[in-house]
Amino acid sequence: MSERVHTRIAVCLALATALAPMTAVAQPRRGASGLEQFRKMGPEERRRLLENIPPERRKQIQERLDRYEKMPPAEKALLERRYERFRALSPDKQESLRRTWRRFMEFPAERRAELRQEWPVLRGMTKEERDAWMSSEEFRARYSSEEREVLEELSGLLEPP
Repeated sequence: MSERVHTRIAVCLALATALAPMTAVAQPRRGASGLEQFRKMGPEERRRLLENIPPERRKQIQERLDRYEKMPPAEKALLERRYERFRALSPDKQESLRRTWRRFMEFPAERRAELRQEWPVLRGMTKEERDAWMSSEEFRARYSSEEREVLEELSGLLEPP
């Protein structure tokens, strides 16, 4: 999986996490995602909504929204599909994925790069294949116990594309 895809996944999770408190404030319409509702708001409505968020958090959200707005339409569409898949997860799975992603982001950049290469391989395997590979000595020697936990959680939470 390319670095761009991982960046898009990160943006998707970041937006989902960032918009969760905003959607609670805005009380979104049934069936409309927080992202979709936020995108449909006018500038003044967005400004009022963002005023209710602490300054540091508001800055993070604005940076993420700016990145999103600069994406080409095809990338936005892909990100929106991923976001909808994320929203389709149960609340428990969504929260689990957020926690696991935060743990993943705590690893040093070089280890994250290594894990990013392994993750799509694991996602493409059947459960049996994944269990066998993750039990192998080669896999266990390559990754720390915490890295193995994160890979197992991520590969189990997200179905193959």
